[in-house]
Amino acid sequence: MMKYFTILLAVALTFFLWSKGLEAKYNEELQAMSFESPVVVELFTSQSCSSCPPADAILKDLSAKDNVITLGFHVTYWNHLSWQDTVSKEFSTKRQRAYSASAGSNRVYTPQMIVNGRTQFVGSHEAELTKALKNRRPIETVSLSKDRGFINI
Repeated sequence: MMKYFTILLAVALTFFLWSKGLEAKYNEELQAMSFESPVVVELFTSQSCSSCPPADAILKDLSAKDNVITLGFHVTYWNHLSWQDTVSKEFSTKRQRAYSASAGSNRVYTPQMIVNGRTQFVGSHEAELTKALKNRRPIETVSLSKDRGFINI
């Protein structure tokens, strides 16, 4: 029995160290990325979410890049767990639920990151973010004009 435990532990440790090496690769790749056209990255988070600080840090790093628009939304559905997110807003929860519905799901979670309104993934997974940024579809542009006090879109 001890022999199998030792082998299992060795395999788990090898996988862990291997995945950390991949994470470093994606970190460097993500840091090296630049963007010619605007990219919108949204993060749905909560102060109650123990998995959210790494995603918050990623969003902060992205905000320093040219042509990257970062938006953080604190959701309200964590507030019932005897902890009140002091910056949560119902519109954030509604926005996240609308994204979920448009994807044919009713699943919401934190930290959830969305790139250009289309690609959704766990916000702390840098490999997924790198992939989403590489494969992003461009944001559709709109025309704005003002006519007799009205804005036409």
